[in-house]
Amino acid sequence: MSMKSDTNVVDRPAAVQPLEERRLLAGFDTSFNFQPKGTAPSGYIADTGGEYSEKNGLTYGWDKDNSKFVHDRHTKAINRYDKLAFMGIGNSATQWEVEVPNGLYRVKILAGDARFTNSRYAFDVEDRTVLNRAPNKASKWRKGEGLVYVADGKLTVTSASNAINNKINSINIQQVDPHVTGNDIVNPFSMNAIQNNEMAYGLAEPLLDDLGTKVVKVIYDVEDWNEDVRTWDVKNLAKYKKAGYSTFVLFFTEKVPTVQQATAFWQRLVDHPGFTDVVDFWQPGNEPNITRFWEGTTQQVITRLMQPAYEVLHPLGEVVVGTPASFDVGYAQQLESFGYSDYCDYAGFHPYGFNAQQVIDRLAGAKAAF
Repeated sequence: MSMKSDTNVVDRPAAVQPLEERRLLAGFDTSFNFQPKGTAPSGYIADTGGEYSEKNGLTYGWDKDNSKFVHDRHTKAINRYDKLAFMGIGNSATQWEVEVPNGLYRVKILAGDARFTNSRYAFDVEDRTVLNRAPNKASKWRKGEGLVYVADGKLTVTSASNAINNKINSINIQQVDPHVTGNDIVNPFSMNAIQNNEMAYGLAEPLLDDLGTKVVKVIYDVEDWNEDVRTWDVKNLAKYKKAGYSTFVLFFTEKVPTVQQATAFWQRLVDHPGFTDVVDFWQPGNEPNITRFWEGTTQQVITRLMQPAYEVLHPLGEVVVGTPASFDVGYAQQLESFGYSDYCDYAGFHPYGFNAQQVIDRLAGAKAAF
């Protein structure tokens, strides 16, 4: 969406959107291996079935003593594949928790048994199912992964309703972004409404507060690659920073610069007093597979947009988000073939679709492409 400049407008319109899944300023990042007493695999903390309590510098454990239901199968399987804990089988414990800061987490679970396959491994984390698969003789272990939001200071794992002989080998818990709040996740339509109405800061800020929004996306129109830095854009971004928001700036342009023009443009921005102080995430260009948004070729997205931006910004510690394709996984693959991932810290992709499954499939395709 292009927003042309207006010298009569004091406040620059601000777009607010949920960002693509990303890892920013990661905090809690810990892996647990469920096993009898002994040395845990490298990078893991051993959970030997004790009740929820403080140990190893953390607070974690089961809803009751589960030590009798933690086993080592003593096969030739990899160490962390050979050890497991029962969950909800007979008199075993039914819940495992760890104390974590509130926020958004990526959780990975490994479940399986070297000796038996008469199970269906199904786990809910914070009431969201992250694994729901049965093993077989060819594939005795199953892996699941999902994003969950913790609001009560504890990440909780339980058996899903369709679990059969549920067992868990290990779990990895990685905080994705300490700045994300529950409202960021559940209010995308409200945030898009602010964007589409193109509200100025004075009108948008109270609504952003009500939503619990943490990241504000502002569009900076590049109308001429030789233009000077617009000081009123800096002032507008400074308002959001002062109010406590992180800022994500989309540098929108359909015009194709030379490499020299692009390099000089990014250099002018970082040399301008205070500009890097008010920008947290930099995104050069937007949806280049839509012709009205980009007049150049796919390769030029990399050589004229992303590479010059990355080579100026990245050495300074600035975070660069890749130019996002709109919904087309094939186009994302083309971008990657020209070196896309070499010139961004985070990939960008807009997985628009007509139904949930189409969005999921496009996200999966983009993840594989990058």
